[in-house]
Amino acid sequence: MSDLKFTRIIATLGPASQEEDQIRSLIRSGADCFRLNFSHSDGPGLEPYIKKVRQISESEGKYIPLLADIQGPKLRVGHLPGEGAELLDDQLFTITHRKVEGSAEQVHSPYELLSKDLQIGHRVLLADGSIEMVVESIDGEDVRCRVLHGGLLTSNKGMNLPDTEVSAATLTDKDRRDLQFIGKSDIDLVAVSFVRRASDIRDARDILGDSRIPVLAKLERPEALNQLNEILEEADGVMVARGDLGVEIEFERVPFVQKQILQRASVRGKWAIVATEMLRSMVDHSRPTRA
Repeated sequence: MSDLKFTRIIATLGPASQEEDQIRSLIRSGADCFRLNFSHSDGPGLEPYIKKVRQISESEGKYIPLLADIQGPKLRVGHLPGEGAELLDDQLFTITHRKVEGSAEQVHSPYELLSKDLQIGHRVLLADGSIEMVVESIDGEDVRCRVLHGGLLTSNKGMNLPDTEVSAATLTDKDRRDLQFIGKSDIDLVAVSFVRRASDIRDARDILGDSRIPVLAKLERPEALNQLNEILEEADGVMVARGDLGVEIEFERVPFVQKQILQRASVRGKWAIVATEMLRSMVDHSRPTRA
């Protein structure tokens, strides 16, 4: 029987897995690729990981590719004091670009075009979709919403706008700096977050320069699904980012959309990665559940 594996395992390196013995254990346990998350660091901050992986993988006699996952225009709320604020069903809540103190009535958003992008009736999802609200009015930089499903909101939680065409560029200034670093570093692949169109991949390649590092498109926005064929033609592969995608579209559609993406990538001979919410039960248990 052949030892060739068609399905590979990507493991994310971070504070919980940065020691040499931990990295070595991951390699021996079957990790085929290590992901470096540029959302919480930058190139110089991740350089020690790159050197460490190269040294350990060489001593283990197994080459381990490194995947750089750049942040993209992830929308977030600002600071809330203490343990956060509990938002109740049917209450009014304001999201604003003004510098306000976060509370159960309002929160700051660093995204300066929020009030211009949103329209009355658009949904706003906070904290990975656990809090849902709908826009009732817009006054200057203030977006006033009615909470449909409340919950605890804490500092810097993610914000998704599933009904809205977001104006923010796919590649932020930070992403451009990170891509310049990646193009000159010992990294094997790069994943571009929140890709919406094929031109996003071309822009990333331009910044990478002559490095010829394969570029993967992370599919997290509904717009990307409408441009899937064009994105697949331009990218070297795709990543089905099920966490954000499951917030942006109806969660019951995710398995069907995932299958469609994988099929189209396979037909074109492109890499396809399924990521986030994989075997999540193993966070608390040593063996996965049947679910």
